[in-house]
Amino acid sequence: MESSQSQNIELPLLTFNSIYNILREEKRVKTLQKLPSGFYEALEKFIDDKKNEIKKLKDDLNNKEKLMKEKNIYLSTIKIYDELLSLRCSKICNAAIKNSLFEEDIITKENILNKENIFFEDIIKAIKKVKIKIG
Repeated sequence: MESSQSQNIELPLLTFNSIYNILREEKRVKTLQKLPSGFYEALEKFIDDKKNEIKKLKDDLNNKEKLMKEKNIYLSTIKIYDELLSLRCSKICNAAIKNSLFEEDIITKENILNKENIFFEDIIKAIKKVKIKIG
């Protein structure tokens, strides 16, 4: 985990199916969907748990089938994470562009998680700098 503060957050329980469903819903809706406040930390824990499970299974020659299953879940989760992050970053960029160009909060930040908000604010600052140089 990143800090002691993130360890105090009650993490949502994630499964492979719930992670996949979150991606599916993010693809389906045009706006940023609401995620639980410890989502990225819980996803990191899920991925770390899969890595640890794979390490344990590598030492046990009797569990090759389970090892392959865990590897597939791990690799699929990484792909889902990458696609979900790409979708959410695109939506956050669009919101930041609209908010900074029109200088009003036409798009609310309510579904932007704390970790994503840093990205959102940095984009707004960069756009405002460009706007000043051009305008």
